Amino acid sequence: MFLEDLISNKLFLLTIVIATGLLYFPLNRRKSKYYWESKIDRKIPLIPIFIIPYIYLFFPYVALGFVFLWNTAVVTNFLESFIVANILADIIWYLFPNGVRRPEIKVTGFWEKIVKKLYKIDKFDTNGFPSSHVYCSSITTWYLILAFPQYWLLFLVVGISIIFSTLFVKQHYVVDVVGGLIIFLISVMV
Repeated sequence: MFLEDLISNKLFLLTIVIATGLLYFPLNRRKSKYYWESKIDRKIPLIPIFIIPYIYLFFPYVALGFVFLWNTAVVTNFLESFIVANILADIIWYLFPNGVRRPEIKVTGFWEKIVKKLYKIDKFDTNGFPSSHVYCSSITTWYLILAFPQYWLLFLVVGISIIFSTLFVKQHYVVDVVGGLIIFLISVMV
């Protein structure tokens, strides 16, 4: 009974989500051994304005997902999905340190400047596959739609724009997006 109560405790689950999520940072500081760029990736253009969903939508969206879902019937499943996804991603990042080679940016405008600053701040290129932006925004979108189906289109548009932004700001390869979607699917099925 104690274990069952502990597992259903939202604060306990949130603590595990945070702990498994924080493993991202030490794993991201390692040198990448693998770069899984495809021919498709080379054809995808850098579109600097996609920094808006990549940074300015992603972090508030996921954070607000936790806030809005906290007192819903799906919160336990939401937190458990995040735990499963984080653990799977941490294992992959540990076993296969992989990264993304970013393009040189000619600063011609405001958005290029912001992307260049992102590259400088996020100087470590490891933890490409799977994309945490993809699985985090997909999990958040899934459970927000379950809890608030009347806003499904809004959630879907935000989630999809974040996913595409990972490619258009050249922070991920196509395989990273696919990996993030697979992690998402596994996490909601478990």
